[in-house]
Amino acid sequence: MFKISTARNQFFEVMAEFWQEYGLPGTCGYIDALLWLEPHDWSQAAISDRLKELFGNKNQYPVSISSINRAIKINVHYGTVIKEGSHKIGYTYRVATDSDMLTGFFQRFIDLNSIMIEKLQKIETPDLKNEDPNLKTAINVQIKGLEMYSQFLEYGLNFMKEKERDIGNSREE
Repeated sequence: MFKISTARNQFFEVMAEFWQEYGLPGTCGYIDALLWLEPHDWSQAAISDRLKELFGNKNQYPVSISSINRAIKINVHYGTVIKEGSHKIGYTYRVATDSDMLTGFFQRFIDLNSIMIEKLQKIETPDLKNEDPNLKTAINVQIKGLEMYSQFLEYGLNFMKEKERDIGNSREE
């Protein structure tokens, strides 16, 4: 078995704990850590093999190919991993850069908030105030909260784009 340094092992553990704090598999954190520490295009089988090589049987997170398949779908969904290729030629996975990840993450929440607002607005009828005032209040509070959250995320997106432009301009100088 390959010997992993204490610091690298701690990095894997912190990344796994981060995902678990959100109620998601720690294996997602292991995948992110691996792709950050050993950046190149990976297949699911290669990710599984490498994590087995690094952690052997003492691993507290499952790293079988089926576990990697499930976790990597979550990573791709949340934008921490980029999936490339096709079913025909096979898929490879690489880490998303911080700005790509955050931009995608923010945009997904903005889109989800818009969908939720639309669904809540469909429930709200003109007679709802008289029929069920508690439901009317709950819907209004949820809509206002989602709108504020979306504004915050849009501000964050614009801030990131501005910082990326600043970094790009400073590289050109």
